[in-house]
Amino acid sequence: MHNGVYFITVCVKDKHPMLGKILQGEMALSEHGQLVQRCIEHIETAYPSVALDCYVIMPNHVHLLLHFMDFQHNPQPSRVVLQLKSAVTKAIKFSLWQDGAYISAITTAKYLHTARRYVQANPKRWQTDKFYV
Repeated sequence: MHNGVYFITVCVKDKHPMLGKILQGEMALSEHGQLVQRCIEHIETAYPSVALDCYVIMPNHVHLLLHFMDFQHNPQPSRVVLQLKSAVTKAIKFSLWQDGAYISAITTAKYLHTARRYVQANPKRWQTDKFYV
């Protein structure tokens, strides 16, 4: 496992908007969305070699930028995703997640900057988002 930043997208099964809704370009989290937020914010505690750069919870998906900082102790990005999905599933007693996740290594500073802007602006562009329903 290499050190670096990964762009991760996790989707809700069948694109159901279970995590909240967009109101005037801002995300309003549902109870499930609030739970997802708590689980995301726990990643750094569960994995001390992983730093949360930024994230956004959308009505039916989540984007995360995670820094993997310690080659010897880094988990695989897929393991972090699995743990996140599992924690949410255990708390609400059913799985709201689609199988798998989209995981992409960020290989340049320009790509990192673009990814951060994308994550931060995602709620304002909701109606043009490919996950919009």
